[in-house]
Amino acid sequence: MEGDATYEARRQILSEQREIALEKLERVQEGLDRLDYKIAHYDELIAGRGAGAETCPNQE
Repeated sequence: MEGDATYEARRQILSEQREIALEKLERVQEGLDRLDYKIAHYDELIAGRGAGAETCPNQE
């Protein structure tokens, strides 16, 4: 039937949109991971345990 082709085409479009959304989500997660790493680094600097903590400009 003609309607079946329309449903399949719409399903294909939705599947493609889902893949695009998953790729975007992966990039966002990578960005969040980088931010978590940076936050942890600054937490160490603030606590005075990080390498180079004595050179941190905010401690002057």
